[in-house]
Amino acid sequence: MHASKEFKKFGLQFIHDIHLMGETMDNLINNVSIPSNESERTRLKHFLNEIIDGRVTDADVRHF
Repeated sequence: MHASKEFKKFGLQFIHDIHLMGETMDNLINNVSIPSNESERTRLKHFLNEIIDGRVTDADVRHF
């Protein structure tokens, strides 16, 4: 299994200087956790659910 493009986009938002992206913890969370549209959120949620539900092996997760 390959990581979805939404997951890759989501992951790229977590950078070393993330603390510069907002003044409060809530700002930081909002800036990185909300994909730009409903369809991206749905696809990201589906992909994350597959990983969490154990439908993906540990070995596959390590390669994401």
